[in-house]
Amino acid sequence: MRCCGAGIGSANGELRPAARAGVLSGSSRRLACHAPLSLLYLVWTGVAALCGARHAVEKRMLKNETQLLPGTLFLLILKSLARGPLHGYAIAKRIKNASGDGLEIEDGSLYPALNRLLVKGWVHAEWGTSENNRRARFYRLTAEGRKQLHAEARDFEKLVKSIQLVMRTV
Repeated sequence: MRCCGAGIGSANGELRPAARAGVLSGSSRRLACHAPLSLLYLVWTGVAALCGARHAVEKRMLKNETQLLPGTLFLLILKSLARGPLHGYAIAKRIKNASGDGLEIEDGSLYPALNRLLVKGWVHAEWGTSENNRRARFYRLTAEGRKQLHAEARDFEKLVKSIQLVMRTV
């Protein structure tokens, strides 16, 4: 289906890239586009306007997906482990609970970050049994990880203060 001449949307709420050779796939019926220009998204090589997909995008936007500043995930993981060893799911759960459900760390971000922390020597991992009797890898802070936590927390506080100064003056 064609929408505003910018791309193709499907009735089930998916976005597809604009046709490369000017050939449109899908149904030939035309949809009225009610999406404001600010909701246009770049999709692969083309720009797709949000028409039938508008509701799906709005639903995703309502989830309030917060993006972390670079390096913040390490800080959150290290801080979560400061109180004692945890397995991956418990780390994600602790971050979510501590943030009042404001931050949700997905597996695709958490486990690669944990592996990088292992390589850096900031955490140590051991296999154990979780509270529901499943085999799980438990992570704990090393002495070097505790030093890094304090350094990163200090740097993060400086960053937050700097951003707040800019927000007040600009």
